[in-house]
Amino acid sequence: MARNRESLDVVVDLRFPTRDLKWIAIRPLDPERDWEIAELEVYGEGFVTRTTYRTPIMDFGREVAWSKIRWQGEVPEGTQLLLRTRTGNTPQPNIYRVIGPTGTLEVSTLDDYLTQLGRRRWNDVELGYDLENWSPWSAPYEFVAGLRQVESPADLWQDGTPVLSPSPARYFQLEAILFASGPAAPRIDNMSLLFSEDPVAQEVIGEIWPIATQSFAAETFTYVVRPVLRASDLGFDRLEIFTQISVERVHSVLIDGEEISDRFPPEIQDDRLIVSFDRLVGPRDNEKRIEVVFDAKVLRFGADFRSWVYDSAEPELKQQVAPGNATFRFSGDVVSVRTPMGGGLISSVQATPATFTPNGDGVNDHVAIAYELRDLESLRQIRLRIYDLSGRLVRQIATSTGSGSFAQTWNGRDEEGALVPPGMYLYQLDWDTDKGREVANGAVGVAY
Repeated sequence: MARNRESLDVVVDLRFPTRDLKWIAIRPLDPERDWEIAELEVYGEGFVTRTTYRTPIMDFGREVAWSKIRWQGEVPEGTQLLLRTRTGNTPQPNIYRVIGPTGTLEVSTLDDYLTQLGRRRWNDVELGYDLENWSPWSAPYEFVAGLRQVESPADLWQDGTPVLSPSPARYFQLEAILFASGPAAPRIDNMSLLFSEDPVAQEVIGEIWPIATQSFAAETFTYVVRPVLRASDLGFDRLEIFTQISVERVHSVLIDGEEISDRFPPEIQDDRLIVSFDRLVGPRDNEKRIEVVFDAKVLRFGADFRSWVYDSAEPELKQQVAPGNATFRFSGDVVSVRTPMGGGLISSVQATPATFTPNGDGVNDHVAIAYELRDLESLRQIRLRIYDLSGRLVRQIATSTGSGSFAQTWNGRDEEGALVPPGMYLYQLDWDTDKGREVANGAVGVAY
């Protein structure tokens, strides 16, 4: 950044354009000459590029069922904030091993581990992770989904997002990774947790089959849930399966082999499927399997079909279903599905209707440009641009979204809000990927 071979100044003040730095080194150009630095001060601007904060491990005194998490904060444009959680049933997620009297590594305490490190006996210690009692870090939470909605009463918990880490569990920890950009940085002001001290079940295990698809067309899946119920558990009468996009068809819902969909029609929502049934509670319903067969598309590799069970009287208190061996019929023991790799991120682009009439009569006043996005693990900005046949930009609409089925609408008006003349118009969907910019084009007609 700077070089000076003949400096006779007592105080040297160097300034240079702002940039991201991790290390600053000062070295002599002529090591044979005597030189001395009394003080060195370095001043920066903006924020640290990356910062990691972990809460202390929170002890709730007993196993509880985690339901929802929410926060307040801000993520300015150009910055990023990753939030993830883990849960466990021992005070520490780490396993400390030191060389014992037999000359082999034995489980020990943190104090013994640190003592050996202090003696620089690196080969006499080993640090491991306790996967038997602690979950791995969860997938990152979607920041917007967990934002506190200040207009709704806090105690009703109409906001927040489901906790991704398994429960019941006694210990909880949150990690925030903040990525700043120049003068802007994300922040998180506070965090709240919703949990129940009385789980609906001791354990709920689920799995899906098949665990791989050969195309992005709709596939028939079987989802099996096996609850472990004790006399003290509250029980539940709802199963909610997160499908990411709308389920196309439900073939059957079985409880312990009995079809119940005629008495309890399943509820298909935009991104999930909710199944109702008679309340399962106590030892009499222990291990009664819930089996749901449905058709759905999978648009992201390794998509998780997470699910929760809950009591319809307290729908805000949901207990997550843990992946595992829910039935011996299938060998997957997971709730994630693999899809083909490669290809474009967008498909099934279609404008409906092909010609619309924005004359305010309530019939065909808008055109919906529908599309499917796949293999997106984070939000991406999708831009819809409308051009006339001369190539002039008429309207631009942008939205941020992840994998799934979506539609953007155009009301036949330009950027100033005026109705466009009748005729053919070109639309363009574009988005940025890790490999560059991708584009999808089409045409739509405007008539009066």
